[in-house]
Amino acid sequence: MLPAGTVLLSSRAPIGYLAIAEVPVAVNQGFIAMRCEQSLPNLYVLYWCNQNLGHIRKIAGGSTFAEISKRAFRPVPVLVPSEKVLGEWERLSRSLHDRLVANTTDTVALSSLRDTLLPKLISGEIRVADAEKAVEAAT
Repeated sequence: MLPAGTVLLSSRAPIGYLAIAEVPVAVNQGFIAMRCEQSLPNLYVLYWCNQNLGHIRKIAGGSTFAEISKRAFRPVPVLVPSEKVLGEWERLSRSLHDRLVANTTDTVALSSLRDTLLPKLISGEIRVADAEKAVEAAT
């Protein structure tokens, strides 16, 4: 199991989906998992990967579909800022990222609620007042 906070990069079909695991996770060979337990915070690694996807895709191989192996990925050079710069960057970016995660979670919950209530409202199965109570209970 990989710990929460691990940066995940899809390494094939397609290359370049990025995420930070919010819970412990197990992955297959279609991912490069980067534990960020030493000098670089996971947000820095996530955004560094995002900014360097062009290079990462360029060094990929494969005959059926593009794939970047861990062996090809490991030597990719990473710019490591000073500790002071890195700390300030993380301080500023962490709150923005946390807000992005919270907004995404809210969007998923609200979309699910909409998809549940809208057909019932249209069919007359429930009334607006009942839907408002359901929304209040969900938030």
